[in-house]
Amino acid sequence: MRAAVERFFRLGEHGTTPRTEVLGGATTFATMAYIIVVNPAILAFAGLPVGPSTVATILVAVVGCLLMGLYANRPLAVAPDMGENAFIAFGLTAMGIGWQRSRPGSCSRSRCSSSRWCSRCSTSATPTARARSRSAC
Repeated sequence: MRAAVERFFRLGEHGTTPRTEVLGGATTFATMAYIIVVNPAILAFAGLPVGPSTVATILVAVVGCLLMGLYANRPLAVAPDMGENAFIAFGLTAMGIGWQRSRPGSCSRSRCSSSRWCSRCSTSATPTARARSRSAC
């Protein structure tokens, strides 16, 4: 088993050992575990329920780290971007735009197939984009 792990990750070529990698992984987890608590707390300000956003944060971090380690073979940790979440929670929500409408293409009208923000649901950044959105609904 140990030989298979060393061969798969080419630990000898990189001058490391399984023990060093496990300690590095544990240290990285301890360093970034705060995101499991902080990210859902930020998203709660935008109106997202804490339970599902906690599960989503954990799943995104696990999948990102597994892809980075197993597919890319790189020793990097990946987690959700809290800057964008803070922008949605404290920026857009403060302007009256809920989290449901804070992404392009998230029109609440079933007829809308626009890839831009729908002018009936929220506003777009430019008048040209608003005109295109109006025609798509």
